[in-house]
Amino acid sequence: MHPKPKTYITSLFAVSIGKLLGKLLIRKMDIITIVDITLNAIASVLCILGNSLIITCIAKFEYLKTRMNFFVLSLAVADLGKFIIILILLFRWNIAM
Repeated sequence: MHPKPKTYITSLFAVSIGKLLGKLLIRKMDIITIVDITLNAIASVLCILGNSLIITCIAKFEYLKTRMNFFVLSLAVADLGKFIIILILLFRWNIAM
């Protein structure tokens, strides 16, 4: 009868230590997810700011309105539009999942 309570206490201690370590340790998948979200956030901010800056500069300054810059403007508008469409589709897909 005496070994049973000792085994129960030992297993209870092991389970509580396991739960504590499970909460403290970051799993490999969590690190990959954090890095993925961080890199996507940085790329998103750079895409929005960069393309918006190009569009604003070409629209504001008269001397930048050349044929070459209108080509760059069309690329910036297309890139910004593509980004917005992909972002909307990703949000809808994540919500549906």
